[in-house]
Amino acid sequence: MRFKMISLLFILLFSFSSLGLSEEIILKTGETVNGKIIKQGEDYITVDLGIGVNVTYFLNEVDKIDGKTRTFPSSSSMVNTGSSIIEKPVMTDEYQTNLSLGEKLFKQTQFKQALQYFEKCIEINPRKPEGYFFAGSANMRLDNNDKALELLKKGLEVSPDDFDINFKLSEVYDLLEDPDTALNYALKACEILPSGVSYLRAGVLYSKLQKNDLAKEMFKKSMVFFKKEENKDGYQLATDLYDRH
Repeated sequence: MRFKMISLLFILLFSFSSLGLSEEIILKTGETVNGKIIKQGEDYITVDLGIGVNVTYFLNEVDKIDGKTRTFPSSSSMVNTGSSIIEKPVMTDEYQTNLSLGEKLFKQTQFKQALQYFEKCIEINPRKPEGYFFAGSANMRLDNNDKALELLKKGLEVSPDDFDINFKLSEVYDLLEDPDTALNYALKACEILPSGVSYLRAGVLYSKLQKNDLAKEMFKKSMVFFKKEENKDGYQLATDLYDRH
């Protein structure tokens, strides 16, 4: 079965290339990728490898495409990367475009690549909190918690009553083993937007601090909100934690 699967994969790749659909993409690492470019962005390309798998590369990772400069009808919408020219999409909102691309990559767990788009958002408009929130979140996924803390604090300066940033600060301080500060931000999140998840986080932190009566109070509130939100899994978790205390 394994041999048959490998053979099928080879046939698919060979067929993809022999039909003239394959392009040779040489990365700066020296690696060669064969596939069809199905999407071109301002600073990235998405390549179909021909086996139902799409891979995104940033242009700063790419050395050459087919060993030559690519050309398009209109140079006004092109980005020259030195070794190739990639089509530049029409940007109606550069901030939102970068944010959307970053979120998409984040959902695909491509955190390092997503981070570049979120940092671009901060550069474009440092007065919007979303860039700081997502850049902080990406750094947390990359285990750069100190950098995440720095970004989230800057986001808080921009938007002190932002629920997501306060909640995320609670998470990062918890990871940095500072439950007291983490609790302060969790309680602030509860104040901004009372919800099942915000009270649950406060309860967990009170529990870590061995303040079980207060933890139980938070879990009870969490149960109430999860029930209103019709979140059965959240309600069950809050109930289990409440019973343990």
